[in-house]
Amino acid sequence: MEPSKQLLTPLTNFKEQFSFVPEIINRKRLTTHKHILICGMGGSALSASLLKLFFPELFITLHNSYGLPQSYDKDNTLIIINSYSGNTEEELESFERAVKEGASLCALSLGGKLLEKIKEYGGAYVQLPLSSLEPRFSIGHQMIGLLSLMGEDDKIQMLHEKTKNLDTLKLELAGKKLADEFSGLYPVLYASENLYPVAYLIKAALNEGAKVPAFVSKVPEANHNELQSFVTNDTITVSKAFGVLLLQSSYDHVRIVKRFSIMKTMYTEQNFTVTHSVTDHTNITAIFELIITGYYMATFMAIAKDVDPYTTPFIGEFKKRLTE
Repeated sequence: MEPSKQLLTPLTNFKEQFSFVPEIINRKRLTTHKHILICGMGGSALSASLLKLFFPELFITLHNSYGLPQSYDKDNTLIIINSYSGNTEEELESFERAVKEGASLCALSLGGKLLEKIKEYGGAYVQLPLSSLEPRFSIGHQMIGLLSLMGEDDKIQMLHEKTKNLDTLKLELAGKKLADEFSGLYPVLYASENLYPVAYLIKAALNEGAKVPAFVSKVPEANHNELQSFVTNDTITVSKAFGVLLLQSSYDHVRIVKRFSIMKTMYTEQNFTVTHSVTDHTNITAIFELIITGYYMATFMAIAKDVDPYTTPFIGEFKKRLTE
């Protein structure tokens, strides 16, 4: 059965997020620093990872745990607390630590306790547009909000230009094809350092959207251990349970390119489902095409299983028990 257009709306409308014009509240409290420390978990960390990939010239550090890093240059660092819901306990603790340490601080959120705290503190913040989306689907809004707090207006314009012509119909078909190929399988994604943030994002979308175990590892490290785990001997493999998705950058080291080629051949010889794609990790448009294709893949896998691709009730239950 074909999904309704409404069910795919978060994906067909994805590029519209990059027209978001943030308003910085309490802008006078916002200071400019060489280093940026972004605190975020889950979908709120994905946006920071992508900014690091797109703009390596920016001095961005991602902290996705409780508190703050053990060591950072407080005098030259702006801390951005990014919690989509505003109720992520790790980031609320990061906020308290930053206030206690007298660090330069601002926030990005939809609402929740974080927005209450930053208002009480009188700090600078951007409130994200009201939405019922899961955080992983709001990475456009988050990236624009983060860049605005960093004072990088030229990069906001660049993201808008690079995404406005995305062909979501083409990407929908590509994602549907991947979903069909990996039907009934646990996806295993491989990428070098160049594309690892994107591979991890797709892995997370498969976990949350399709409700399927999915895994991601870096090449070459995975070749030194994980490679053996799928094949016991010449006759015993787990090829009926796992499918392999190789995400190669056109700028990967020549030896990593050879590793991808050998992996594709060897996994295929062992009867694994293998899909191999090559993407220019320095091309922002190409990266978003890969991301949206992965999102469509996860969404269509969820539809095939008759599960809601946009809710995460088991994670919600876990967070509820944390508060008890």
